[in-house]
Amino acid sequence: MSSLAYCGPVGSSLGMQLAGVAVHELADSAALLKTLKELKETGDTHIIFVDERLALEVREDIAALNEDALPAIVLLPSPHEPLNLTQQEMNDLVVRAVGSDILSN
Repeated sequence: MSSLAYCGPVGSSLGMQLAGVAVHELADSAALLKTLKELKETGDTHIIFVDERLALEVREDIAALNEDALPAIVLLPSPHEPLNLTQQEMNDLVVRAVGSDILSN
């Protein structure tokens, strides 16, 4: 199994599939949360990329799952309507990994 995974809406994952990333096309945030918990339990996936629009309703649950070092759950901008939530999420992950806020101006 790939150590990378992508969870996104149906029809948005072709690029990830071509890159060899394990893809999970999901219809709603409840399915996303279930899939994230399953991926975490198996331990085979180290980084999980998630479409930000799909994650919008379960951000608190994702933050709780992201407390452990692995897997790292990273929000990606939605290709159709970006919400721009990913910048702060990425900054928080960098601070956890590096120990310092190196992305601020």
